[in-house]
This record gives sequence, structure tokens and C-alpha cells, in this order.
Amino acid sequence: MAKVKLGQVMPETGTWTPTLFVGGTYTEQSGSYFKIGNIVTANFSVAATSPSNTSGVIIVIRGLPYKAKFNAGGGGDMLRVQSGNYPNGYNISAGGELIAPSQMTASGVRASISASASTTYAFSGTISYIAAE
Repeated sequence: MAKVKLGQVMPETGTWTPTLFVGGTYTEQSGSYFKIGNIVTANFSVAATSPSNTSGVIIVIRGLPYKAKFNAGGGGDMLRVQSGNYPNGYNISAGGELIAPSQMTASGVRASISASASTTYAFSGTISYIAAE
């Protein structure tokens, strides 16, 4: 964790370890972040094979470096690099440390992505949010 003084704000950088709620055997887990004041920008890459928890489960990436202050959602740079259903957005719950990738349905409604037992999951991206502090 490095801090460099920039005026009155102390930027902070660090690393975090993203995990998937579906579990499985991880083939990639890396994350970094940059924080100025209460604005956090988090980069991540996580991949797992043989998910162990898929019954009625939606895909969730856990372990953000700071809890979110508000419910948030939006587009952003997030890719599902394997097995269809590419996300075009995400949701973060207030007080939470997780990302729920989502996609737009044919009727224009944002929906979570459901887990499947035979799928290899791989996500990478960058999101920004306001930290609860």
C-alpha cells in the first residue's frame, strides 16, 4: 500500500484478491486498486473451472478492497472472457464488497447472470465506486 501526498488528498494504491461465489478451482486471481479520498477504482481478473456452488446462484465477484457507500451500477470495462453471456454492466450493493456482473435482456431489463455447473468462468475489468470509509 503506497501513499503519495497530492495537495491535501493522500492517494492510495494496493492489491486485492477477487473470488467467485461459485467457487471452483482458480486459474487466475488478481486485483489492484487506486483510491483518492473515497473514490475507488478497482481492476480485477478472476477465473475458475469446475464451479462447486451453482444451484440457484448468480455470479458474484467478492472481495472488493473497500465496502461501497451506495448501491451502484453501470457499464464499465468488464469482460466475461469465456462461455457466452458477456456482461455489459454491473451492480454493487451499499455496504457490500462484491460485484454482480449483469447483462441486458432482450426486453431491455438488466439481469444478473446465473451460474451453471458445466461452465468455466473468467472475468476481468475495471470499476469505480464510492467507498463507505
